[in-house]
Amino acid sequence: MTIRFQVPPKVAVQSSGTPLSSDIDTFNFAGGLATTVDGYGKATISSFGGGSLYLKAGIVAAGSFSGNPKKATVTFSSAFPSTNYTITILGAADARSWTYETKAVGSFVINTNANSALSGEVSWQAIIVGEFS
Repeated sequence: MTIRFQVPPKVAVQSSGTPLSSDIDTFNFAGGLATTVDGYGKATISSFGGGSLYLKAGIVAAGSFSGNPKKATVTFSSAFPSTNYTITILGAADARSWTYETKAVGSFVINTNANSALSGEVSWQAIIVGEFS
């Protein structure tokens, strides 16, 4: 994931107070960044979690579930820094008692807790536990 910010010209970039460059008009950087702006318009961009995104979301097609009960594995393109994250699962068309299992830094398994085939997609969200500003 790439995030692109357009900023006014003549922006100075510093790392721990050391000037890196000036007269920047565009920042390009990968995900895993937090941006804050103070009351004076000073923007601070910082990395968190070793570049890992703190929020991940996706959709699993109904046909991806197999076995009895029906299960599907969600694999992240980049792992969380730990297993300290929460998971939310929603079925678009199927009323189920959704649960997850085998939670790891790079994946988890969605369990439908039912043997019947699904008729709709399943949405999921995973977010690191904590407060972020």
